[in-house]
Amino acid sequence: MIHGPSGDLFLAGFFLDPEHVKSTLLFRVSANQLSTPTAQAPSATASLVTDQDLRDSMPAYVKVGAFLFHLLAKELQSGRDAPAFQRYSKAADVMKALLQFEYYTRQYPPFSTRSNGWTKAIQYWRSLEEHPESSILAFVAIKIFSVLANSMAEERTVSRFTRTDSRDRASQDARTIVDQTKIHQYLRRQFRAEETKPKTSNAPSVKWRSVRTLFSEIKPPTMLDAADGNSSTNTPHLSITPACEAGLEALNNSTDDDYAPATSSSSVFGTTLDTHRDGVDTRLAYFRDLLSDQPVNGADAIRSISDWSEDNVGDSSSGRKRAGRKRAGKKAWDGGPENFIF
Repeated sequence: MIHGPSGDLFLAGFFLDPEHVKSTLLFRVSANQLSTPTAQAPSATASLVTDQDLRDSMPAYVKVGAFLFHLLAKELQSGRDAPAFQRYSKAADVMKALLQFEYYTRQYPPFSTRSNGWTKAIQYWRSLEEHPESSILAFVAIKIFSVLANSMAEERTVSRFTRTDSRDRASQDARTIVDQTKIHQYLRRQFRAEETKPKTSNAPSVKWRSVRTLFSEIKPPTMLDAADGNSSTNTPHLSITPACEAGLEALNNSTDDDYAPATSSSSVFGTTLDTHRDGVDTRLAYFRDLLSDQPVNGADAIRSISDWSEDNVGDSSSGRKRAGRKRAGKKAWDGGPENFIF
C-alpha cells in the first residue's frame, strides 16, 4: 500500500496521526540491536538544516515532508484563498511556514495538546487550525483526513465501459471506449450544472390602474338607524361610546385642507425622496406607467430597474432643469411627479 501510486497519502495519514508520530515503525532500526550510536563532533560551520537528526532517524519524515510540500504548492497554485493563508502576504511565506512539520514531529507546543474527548485525528487538527504556529500544517492535515474512500465513481466509469462496449460493438479500440466515456461524463456534468443554476424571477409590479377598480367595487357600509325597528335581527347592535361620537364629530367638521398631502421632510407619512439624488428618475416610462391611468408608450421596453440606463431616459441634468421649472411654475402634475412622499 505504501509503495503504490497513492502510497504517500496513506503514509502521510499515518504520520500525521498524533498517536503514531512516535511509533517505532517510523524510526530506522539498526541491524545490530546491541550497537550504540557513535558520537559525532559538531561541525565548525553552522548548518541551516535544523532537522538533520530527524532525517537520519526517520526515513518516513523525509518522504512525508516532500509529499506535504508538493501538496501545499498545488493548493497555492489553484488560487483558492484559504483562511490559513490570510495572515501571509506572499506564497513563499506560506511555504516557509511548513517548518511546522518539524515542530509537530518533535511534539513542540502547540502540537503537544491532547484531549480525552478526541476520538479521531481530524479533531486534533481542527483544534490547531486557528493557531498561528500550526495553521498551515493543520490546513494540509485536514485536507488529508477529509478524504473518504469511495468507489462509486470508479463503478460508474466501469459500468459506462461495459455499456459502451456492447455485444454489437465488441471490436472497439480501448482508446475509443475511454474517449466516449469522457465525453459522456462531461455532458452529464454540464447538464447537472444547468439544472442546479439558480433561477432568476422578476419581482411583480402592481400598477395603479390595476388596483383602482378595486376601490370602485367596494361600497362603503351604510349607517343603520338605531331607532329603526326594521333592522335585521342578524345584525349585531353597535354601541357608540362618547369617545366614538367625539371622533365622528371631528371628522365631520374637518375640511379638505386637513388632508392635503405633505411636502416637507417632516411629514407624518415619511420623508421626502429626492428622485435624482436617491437614484429614482421619474422620466422613465416604466415608473410613469405604474402611476398612469392609461398605458404609457415604451413602458414595456424596460422590464426592471437593472435595464435602466441614461441612454433610455436622456441626460439627467436636463431632467433636473425641467423639474426645477415645474416646481417654480404651476403645481399641477403634468407628466411625472418629481418628489414622492413615502
